[in-house]
Amino acid sequence: MTEEVVLMKGNEAIAHAAIRLGVDGYFGYPITPQSEVLETLAEQKPWETTGMVVLQAESEVAAINMVYGGAGAGKMVMTSSSSPGVSLKQEGISYIAGAELPCLIVNVMRGGPGLGTIQPSQADYFQTTKGGGHGDYHLIALAPASVQEMADFVGLAFELAFKYRNPAMILADGVIGQMMEKVVLPAPRPRRTEEEVIAQCPWATTGCKGRKPNIITSLELDPAIMEQRNLHLQEKYAEIQAKETRYEELDCEDAEYLIVAFGSCARIAQKAMEHAREEGIKVGLFRPITLWPFPSDALAERARQVKGILVVELNSGQMIEDVMLAVKCQIPVEHFGRLGGIVPDPDEVIEALKEKLPPKTNLANLLMDTLCIGREAIYRRLRGEVPFTLEEAALISRKLGVSLDKIVGVSFSANAVFDLNVVDHDDPFNAYFTILSRYVKIFRAFQDDPTTALGTSSNTIPQTLYLKHDLLSKFRLFKWMYQNKHIQCNHFENLKMPEKLVDTQREFVSLTQYIHSTDYIWDNMIFHHLVNDIKYFSDIHLISCEDIQRIKEELLVLVDELEELAMRGKTEAGNSVRIYVSHINFEATYSYLETSSLQLSMIRVYSINSITTQDTEMFNSLKDWIQSLKKFSTMISESGEMQRIQFFNRQREIINTL
Repeated sequence: MTEEVVLMKGNEAIAHAAIRLGVDGYFGYPITPQSEVLETLAEQKPWETTGMVVLQAESEVAAINMVYGGAGAGKMVMTSSSSPGVSLKQEGISYIAGAELPCLIVNVMRGGPGLGTIQPSQADYFQTTKGGGHGDYHLIALAPASVQEMADFVGLAFELAFKYRNPAMILADGVIGQMMEKVVLPAPRPRRTEEEVIAQCPWATTGCKGRKPNIITSLELDPAIMEQRNLHLQEKYAEIQAKETRYEELDCEDAEYLIVAFGSCARIAQKAMEHAREEGIKVGLFRPITLWPFPSDALAERARQVKGILVVELNSGQMIEDVMLAVKCQIPVEHFGRLGGIVPDPDEVIEALKEKLPPKTNLANLLMDTLCIGREAIYRRLRGEVPFTLEEAALISRKLGVSLDKIVGVSFSANAVFDLNVVDHDDPFNAYFTILSRYVKIFRAFQDDPTTALGTSSNTIPQTLYLKHDLLSKFRLFKWMYQNKHIQCNHFENLKMPEKLVDTQREFVSLTQYIHSTDYIWDNMIFHHLVNDIKYFSDIHLISCEDIQRIKEELLVLVDELEELAMRGKTEAGNSVRIYVSHINFEATYSYLETSSLQLSMIRVYSINSITTQDTEMFNSLKDWIQSLKKFSTMISESGEMQRIQFFNRQREIINTL
């Protein structure tokens, strides 16, 4: 039998596929750019042919609750909407997930936030893959890149939804929904009979005929039972992650660089890849088809052979976080995106690739010639599997004619063994912003990691605790700038902190609240050093009496906050904090950060300058030393009330000398 090829929009393909696959019911509400789904169903009148119910609900909220009811009866039911409408459906979606009901939700994304624009976007990635409603749940999310896949994924989505009793979503963007292409529709099949529904869905509310009643609910008042239900869901999600990842690779076998994109961006990226190869740049395309479960293992394996990844999205950067987690920050991962409904062309992607991941730089050959070692040994170093020695770094420094810190002082995403966080004299604000942004990016990535642990032995107040205070953070930067002869900074009042830097400092402090376990070991001079610095600048008339008084007030507030933190023994996010006081005067601040996939150690050597390393031996040595200090220090958090009171009262006395 010859296949019938027809020309239609992506939205129309969704509707036709639903009719042909025997869907029992559609409940929706019109919204651009997916209104054609409902319009096509209305035009086709499937209630006269297949018996399919098609209903325009009074609202998106009503529509999703109709889906909830139909799915609870074991029916193949679906809805479609666009970004603002899907936002309204989130409560119902989380109910459906909690009740373990199969259904299909189609989201043809448009620009936001808010009402935004009717133009295409991919800005609902977070909402879809991270859970837009409440609770620990996941949607099976399929991202079509063609009209054909819009049709094909209707059947696939229902197959997976019923297999795992879980809502599935087709996450399309406005480009795929509105574009017209040739498509082969699925073969028609009848709707399931009531007997087939009962046989396939023994859990459904199909009438009590010789059995106990089935109850469809996501509510459970007994916390022990509710926990078991959640654990069951997590086991199911783990199974889906293990079995149902889908992706497509194009020209990846010999690729030196990867473009990762989904939906319409994958089509644009494919054309960009073809043009780049014509220029001699070996680029491959990795297209996630399931956005959840994300094909992390496959991407990580492919990433082992490449030098960098460019993530292309119609948003400000969302899928890039999953890409970075997949490759464990072992190679550079950069983002290119357009916003507000603007769709990039392939040339823009190529320019972004050249700018962010310069493909023509044959670094491997240069390093082979410089270090006199083989290609595989070089690539093992570039991938972070083997660290560069300091001797090798010195050779590279001489060869390139640049300072050592420029060689090893790269971002964490490049897996530098040693990262010298030295602030650029020519642009100190931006350089400092870049340093903080690296840490913010790390903390964002591991915000939900229950294994994160931070340990610090400090001779100054840790920046995790005071950077949210504007004047204290400003004084810290002022001190560094004044002491540097290359930077003009004549008076504290003249220093204007950029808003983006202030915001980043506050976000940094906020994210540290989510570290699962934190150990602070302070020497008993942490406030003394700072107060002496303030007095010094006061004596040479570089800070006004009014500003000193304001800083003093912030310091007293900070002391109160630290004492409260010590009494509570937990961050505001509920994570463990242990505070110790040592009588050893530390020469600097030493810290380590440990997660399930990352080990960092840091030595702060000069105000805001530091050395950060991923070297395993140094990490283990530093961690062991910090942990050993606890044996010779006094714990003042939770227990140790008398010592805690004495310590903080002493700090107030020091502050009051200002």
